[in-house]
Amino acid sequence: MIMSATGVAYADGELTLELNKVEPAGTGCRVFMVFGNKTSVAIGSFKPDLVFFDKTGVIANRVVVEGGPLPAGKTRVKLFDVTGLGCDTIQHILLNDIRACSGQAPATCLAMSKTSSLGRIEFIK
Repeated sequence: MIMSATGVAYADGELTLELNKVEPAGTGCRVFMVFGNKTSVAIGSFKPDLVFFDKTGVIANRVVVEGGPLPAGKTRVKLFDVTGLGCDTIQHILLNDIRACSGQAPATCLAMSKTSSLGRIEFIK
């Protein structure tokens, strides 16, 4: 059991972030993410800090996206564009941090977060 900064207990839950697919979008890359809240607590704002690395391992871009709201037990699909970065140049994406997680401590939400990827681009924590 993990306790949040507000004293709310998360019992055996997790927050899932799945990199589902990417596709070209102009001069950038459209990223499709599946966010899951497998806890009993609703999360209004959920903002993961994502760092994109190119095929040589160099940081190519960094974005903070809004993944919420995430009702308790709900899964949502969100998409966003990363400008100036071609999908074919991305080697992996790092979940660097959680910038917002409603009234919860971002560190608590980061500890509960689990990343996965369905494609060739690795999504790590």
